[in-house]
Parts: sequence; C-alpha cells; structure tokens
Amino acid sequence: MNEQGWGEGDSEPVFSGLRETGITGRQIACALKISSATVSKWRRGKSPIPADIQVFLTLMLASQVDRLGDLYADWGPAPAAWHLTARAGLELAREQLAAQEMRNQTLPGFAICDGVRLFRVWWNADRIVTDLTTKPAPIVRHMVTAAGA
Repeated sequence: MNEQGWGEGDSEPVFSGLRETGITGRQIACALKISSATVSKWRRGKSPIPADIQVFLTLMLASQVDRLGDLYADWGPAPAAWHLTARAGLELAREQLAAQEMRNQTLPGFAICDGVRLFRVWWNADRIVTDLTTKPAPIVRHMVTAAGA
C-alpha cells in the first residue's frame, strides 16, 4: 500500500479496488477496447485518465463489489479463514470505491454522463453475449436427444 492506502503503484483508488475484486488490467483494456499498455500507464500515473473512463472504472468497481457481496452472502459453509479473507477483500474494495467516488465529485457533469453511457453499453453488451452463449446450450441438448429418440 502507498501513503494514500491504495495498491502500490496505483494512481487512483479504483485500480486497487478492481485488483482486489479480481479484475486485471488486461480485462479493463478488453472492456474499453484499448491496449493493456494504456491501462498500465493510467494505473502508474504516467498518463492522465480521461474523466469519462474514470467514471466507467468506478462503475465497473461498484458492479464487482455488488456482485461479490451477493456471492459472499449466498455462500454456504466454508472454512473460517476463507470467510475472513473474503470479507477483508470485499471491505477493502468497498473502501477503495468510496475513495474513488469522493475523487469523482470534482469531475465535470458531461464526463459523468459519458462515463455512465459507456458503462451501460459495456454492461448490456456483456449480458447479451453471456445470454447468447449460455442459453442455446439446453435447447441444443434437447433437440439432439429428441432427434436421437
């Protein structure tokens, strides 16, 4: 951790939070359709992060925190050490999210709108692709077994 409490080398708390929730720089680059090198420059503070991207990353982190919070709440019996580790990681990600949200309060309104729009397009596209790849499988299995009967 650096003096701000973020991950070592991170220019913004959102990067530490995303790392804590399991999101890599490569996944960020894929979501934004940019190079991993660009994300690395942002993370290390070598290049300024566009304000709309900062909002997008904050929303991505918020989505991950919500998803992992739900997953953790639904998780059944597990070793106590796992629960402690998972809870600590989730709490750290929540703290990073809160810190990033405070920093985002100074961003211009148009950047917030653009970042939200960018996130919604990404989030909806991710859901459509997921639905297309998972839902046809049972239908195909049913058709194959029906044809074989």
